[in-house]
Amino acid sequence: METLIDMFAKHSVNRSTDKLISRHAYYYDEAFSHLKNEITSLLEIGINRGGSMRAWKDFFVNAEIYGIDCRYSPIRRLEAEGGERTHAVRINVEDKEKLARFAVDKQFDIIIDDGSHNNHHQIIAFETLWPTIKPGGYYVIEDTAVSWNENHIHSSYPILETYLTGLIRPITSAKNDILYMTIRPNMVVFRKHRVNEQTVELDLRNS
Repeated sequence: METLIDMFAKHSVNRSTDKLISRHAYYYDEAFSHLKNEITSLLEIGINRGGSMRAWKDFFVNAEIYGIDCRYSPIRRLEAEGGERTHAVRINVEDKEKLARFAVDKQFDIIIDDGSHNNHHQIIAFETLWPTIKPGGYYVIEDTAVSWNENHIHSSYPILETYLTGLIRPITSAKNDILYMTIRPNMVVFRKHRVNEQTVELDLRNS
């Protein structure tokens, strides 16, 4: 049976995806492989050459795969390929209203932010799209090492490190619907709490 790593290797030709080089593919294989038949909707911010969208589609056989990008060329490339279950939409994440309109009637099992890696885009996307994550779903911000680069920092927004630090207290005191935030090499992973999901932490607090 082909794994997610196999899928990313298959679609890495001509650097159409860098998820093997970045080693993100190994985390995704570990975290999502057991959900192969359960995932029904996935969104990736940043299409580029479309390799990762093809990998997601090939692996998650029951999923609608959405991609957004601010450039015309990635959209046209995927549209030219055709095929079912793949949807490419041109959106600049900085356009909050357009992003919100895109998301208004959607629910995703997984969202991957592999866009500009600019702090303000990451924050805008997370705050706009987190409500669309299904209970138990995942939101991943990739390539966070780039986010510390001064060329990717918008001064009107907190740097990503500061923003993430601000989430620690509400998460640890169960003041929001984020079950956990995991810091991994070059990425941050959030998981949304399922309705009535019991955890050791909740059991202890309510005992």
